[in-house]
Amino acid sequence: MSKILVVDDEKQVRLLLKRIITENGWECSTASSSEEARKFLARGGFELLLTDIAMPGEAGLELLKFASGHRSSYHS
Repeated sequence: MSKILVVDDEKQVRLLLKRIITENGWECSTASSSEEARKFLARGGFELLLTDIAMPGEAGLELLKFASGHRSSYHS
């Protein structure tokens, strides 16, 4: 099953996207910050990362750069 990670500092956005994703048959995890997302990504197994661009702390673009540099370790 494909796993998707949704990262957004707004809880309602995370919940809405998770509901849409899971209703369509994919597994979905959510994170409220880039720091939390990095912990999920370190465990691996994600096929797709959806992230907000403007978040407190580390911005989504920085998270995407991190993820693209380490993407080979994300597939289980």
